[in-house]
Order: sequence, then C-alpha cells, then structure tokens
Amino acid sequence: MPLEEILAALQDPQQSDGTLLVGVKEPGAARGVSTTGEELPLAARFAAEEAIRRTFANLEVIRGIERPVAGVGPLGSASTDTIYRTFLVVRPSLNEATLQALRASAYVDYVAPNYMNGILLGASSEHTIIAAASSEAIPWGVDVVRAPDAWSEGYTGGDIMTGLVDTGMDGDPDMHPDLRYPLRFYNLVHDRSDNRCNSNWCFWEDPFHGTGVIGAARALQNGTGSVGVAPSAGTSNSCHAKPWYVDTNGNGRLREEDFVDAVKIMTDFSDCGPARVAVTSIEYISTNTVNYPALHGAFTTSYSKGVLWFAAAGNNGGTFSEHVVIPARFPEVVAVGALNRQLTRSTFSSVGPEVELVAPGEDLRLSSNRRDDNPDGSYTRTVQGTSFAAPIAMGVARLALQKNPGWSAATLRQKMRDHARDLGPSGKDDKYGYGMVDAICLINQTYPCLGPLSVYIEGETYVRDPGLYRYEAVPSGGNGSYTYQWEIRYPDIGGGWGKLGTSKTQDLNIAEGDGDIELRVTVTSAGEAAQGAIRVTNSTGCGEEIIC
Repeated sequence: MPLEEILAALQDPQQSDGTLLVGVKEPGAARGVSTTGEELPLAARFAAEEAIRRTFANLEVIRGIERPVAGVGPLGSASTDTIYRTFLVVRPSLNEATLQALRASAYVDYVAPNYMNGILLGASSEHTIIAAASSEAIPWGVDVVRAPDAWSEGYTGGDIMTGLVDTGMDGDPDMHPDLRYPLRFYNLVHDRSDNRCNSNWCFWEDPFHGTGVIGAARALQNGTGSVGVAPSAGTSNSCHAKPWYVDTNGNGRLREEDFVDAVKIMTDFSDCGPARVAVTSIEYISTNTVNYPALHGAFTTSYSKGVLWFAAAGNNGGTFSEHVVIPARFPEVVAVGALNRQLTRSTFSSVGPEVELVAPGEDLRLSSNRRDDNPDGSYTRTVQGTSFAAPIAMGVARLALQKNPGWSAATLRQKMRDHARDLGPSGKDDKYGYGMVDAICLINQTYPCLGPLSVYIEGETYVRDPGLYRYEAVPSGGNGSYTYQWEIRYPDIGGGWGKLGTSKTQDLNIAEGDGDIELRVTVTSAGEAAQGAIRVTNSTGCGEEIIC
C-alpha cells in the first residue's frame, strides 16, 4: 500500500482509528498473505514482537500478539481465552523516514491502517409481533431452497457447529426463543449500547441484524416465530462474536483488528469447535489499493483449518460501483448474492466474478429482537439484503454436513458449486455465480440440479407507446425440457382467456384502446405443469395533456 495512502487514512477518522497494524514475520520469509493459510509459529511471533520493540524504541505498541477475550454462555457461564495474533497494533507517532524503516524491517510483513469503515448488509422494512399461540412461519426463502424436504429426510443440521460474526443478538433478559441452542458469545468491543441491556447478550442498540442473520440459518422449530434453514439445536457450542460497535455519535463502526479476532475465535477456540461453517454479513468497501492484509490472512488461515466461510456479496447493485465487497471478495470466502421471489437477482445485489452462489434475500420474515410491547417475546421482522442470503446458504451447508460430516471445507465448497440450481445464463456468471443453493440437490448430490418446476415472464409491464412487444417465459426445474402455452385476456373489456402461441417467446401488438392486458404462460416438463402471469398496464394514447 502506498505510504501516502497510509498517512491519509490515519488522518481520516472515517477510515481508521488512527492506529497501524504491523504484521510480523520471520527474517528471510516472503511478505504477503500465505496462499496455503500457514501461520507463523507462536514462538516466532513473540520473537518478532520483541525485535520490533527493541529496534524501534520510540514505537508505542498499544496491543501486542496476545489478546485475552471473555466469552459467555446462555446459562451465564463465563470463560477467558487468548487470541494469538500475527500483528501488533501501534500508534504511529513516527516521521515518514521511521515509518519507511519499519516497513523495511526483516521482522515486518506489512504496515497498514487499522481500518474501521464497516457497513451492515441488510435492512428491515417492518417489525411485526406474532402472538405466541400462532403457528410458526417458514420464510419463503427457507422453503424455496427445499430445506423442509431435507427435514423430512431427517436432516436438520444435527450437531454441526456454526460461527457468526455480526452485531449483537437478542438475549435480554434471556435468550430469544428461536435461538435457545448451545452458544458462546464474545463481545470484542464494549460500547455505549452495552449499558442499555440487562444481560450479557444484547450488545447493540438494535440487535435485529445479528438476530436475523443467525435466525435465517438456525432459528429453532419451536411452534412460534420464524424457522431457519437448519433448525437443529445440537449439543455442542456454536459461537457468535461481535466486532461491531456504536461510536459516541451513534454510528456503527468495525475495526479491522476486531474483525480479525472474531474470525480467529471461530477458527482457534476449543469452545467454538472450530466451526465447520461460518457466516458474516458485515463488510468493508474495497479499492484496488486497500487489500486488508490482516483480515485476508485470517480468512485464509481459517479456510485452511477447515472452516467454510459464507459472506454477503454486498448491496451495491444499481450503483456506480456494483462490485463484491470485502471479505466476500477474498478467494477463500464464498460470496453469496441475493434473489427475489421470482428467483432473479435482487436489484441491490452486487455482481462480479467473485459471486459464487445465490440465495433468497428479499421479503424474508425472520426472527427479530424483542420489544417491551411484546409480552411473550415471539415476533418476526421483514428484511432484505445479501446479509440474509448468506446465512441461508450456510444453513444449507449445515444440512449437508450432517449427512456427510467427513467433507472438508474444500469438498463442501465444490459440492455446493456442483449441485447448485443454475440460474441466469448457463454455467457460472457474474450475477448468479454457480446458481441457487438447493438442500435436496446438495444432500443427494443431484446433477444437474433442476428443482421444482416454476416459470415467470419477462417483458414490459407498463406500455406507453403502441407497438410490438416481446415477452419471454423463463422456466426452471423439471427435467430441463419444456413446452409452452401462452394465453391472453383483457380485463377492462371482459371475457375469458384466449390461446396464443406455443413458443418460449410471445409477441404482442399493443394498440391504443386495448386496455390493460393479462398474459399468462403454462409450462410443462416431465408431466408437471406450472404457470406464470403478468398484468400489462396499457397507457398508449396518454400524452402530456391526457391523464391516464
């Protein structure tokens, strides 16, 4: 990273906290993130720290290789473990010449700002109370990836351990009913919100994000609220770490050193497994020169130790920069994009060659934090974002590992690619990756994965000018071979459905005075039939002087 960019980031409180991360290495070793994930031996880390402190006597080392962290369990049991880092955190009260000398040291791998410009990748549209006596809701996104079919075959996630790196979660005054499974929580940054709750679990002013993310993957089947893709409680701890915090201005922040420590908790702590699969839905906006070496190294090592990470691809779709964000851009991480109910890419979902899989990410009713106005504590919230697509993909992976616990992280990843339901152009593409996760295809290793028969129609739904318009049927599922029957009717005029063509596309000559049009197509494949329909608003003849 150019020195001028380091200095600029240090002076910008929106980019960093004013400290530097100094990666350590052995003399003679190459610089850069190890492609194999191999970490520097612990003794060599301490030796490098000592050498750096001795050589640069005026260097203020704020935090060294060791970091003790406290974890808490659902029954209040606490433990303290130690993270062993591969970097030092220093305050750079140095001139440029000394900083250059630090970068050139044989014991220094890299020098980079301690970035803290993180963003959450999900949003809520409403908060809804669900009475305790009501039936449990299966979100459409859980259903469409065929998780309930996997449950019917006996796969609910078993004892497969999971990891989550996110905001706080709802445990005030006790654990959320949908999340009462063995769990350890590590609060890596204490902030002003800690005093707003009555327990050790509610760590952010509005912890719906962390609650919703883990709920999408693991919310229990308890007869109320929502249910996740892999709802088995299991008997072993799973872990949730919170590196996200709220600053004195009420802004959410994410410091890179804490993000790294959260990843290491999922990888190295015995209380956390390590996790077999893990998810994060917080991000950094990346540039060509900012590569987050400490964070990248943590994910590389975690993957090499058997943890398969799923990360939200980003909600940059439709903007000037649609690219996939950090950490989803890292090669060792599965980048997950979002789908709408039509199983097409959500307009906000980031695109790029890093997109590996997609999962539902719109109009999802998931577990959410409780409120004082909800006496029984059972409720959900409607959310959208790649934040919630990523844990759905992780949940599908958890189901598959229950049947195939011997799969390595690399094997599981390849199986998920091979047995995804291909969407969009044939093969891997920048919008859908290898396709949508499908629990049944993955568990049974079905190829190609076609899924249940469905169809939707692409084409203009608001017509202002008379002319010829083309509509296309987009089927999926079945056996891959389809027949079509198009039909039309005019609701403003009355009458029933009239048959049109039998091709994949249908042309309509829309004229002034036709009124609105309803168009539907019936698709058949392997003895099954499915229908898709749209309504075309016909505003032909509406000029500037005419209100239609």
